[in-house]
Amino acid sequence: MDPTSPIVRRSTSAHISDRGVEEVRLRETIAMSPNDLRARRDLAALLLEAGRIEDAVSMLADAVRIDYRDAPTLIAFADAQRRWGNFAEAEQACLLALEFEPERPEALAALAQMLISRDQVADAIPLLERSLELQSDNTETRRLYGVAFQVIGRLEEARREFLQVISNDATATKAYLSLSAIETFTPNHEVLKRMHRALSEVMPADNPRLIPLYYALGKAYDDIGDYSRAFSFF
Repeated sequence: MDPTSPIVRRSTSAHISDRGVEEVRLRETIAMSPNDLRARRDLAALLLEAGRIEDAVSMLADAVRIDYRDAPTLIAFADAQRRWGNFAEAEQACLLALEFEPERPEALAALAQMLISRDQVADAIPLLERSLELQSDNTETRRLYGVAFQVIGRLEEARREFLQVISNDATATKAYLSLSAIETFTPNHEVLKRMHRALSEVMPADNPRLIPLYYALGKAYDDIGDYSRAFSFF
């Protein structure tokens, strides 16, 4: 489906409206139960999705003050701080989570992602490998593992990891985008077929997770030379 079509635009507007309703619901939950860390994390995730990173950081900082030993909250706080560019704070939160739960795979992956953001890819790879040993089915960690290989030029290993991600989860749209950066597409490319299946059969048109897939499709059609179709996805 063309991402510029009126149907998609209306669906996206509906999604934004739904997000506002969900934000109100979560704020009401927190008002009634201020120590509900899950509600605070869910609200922060919603704020991050809306691009309100500073608000998400503030929400999670309050959650950390409520319970600084809660690993899921520390991991969410680290992710928000990383997105805000506060790498030192993100690293501190990851290390604190690992202090309390040394074998927490999500904390290892979060620390690795922060290191990749700081171009410390060689340090990130062992953390990702350990995280995958503990939780081999985590698609985002495996995608990050592929990204790490991509950054240091080990493209065949990166391709292997990205292909495994989309084989395990057809909706892992970030993996399509990562893979598109190292593929040269042809009209009958198998990954292009998979992307269209994900677009037309798997993902609802109003899901913001489709954005990486649109860019991947745009790159694919640019490779093929179908520039008008490529432009419709960019």
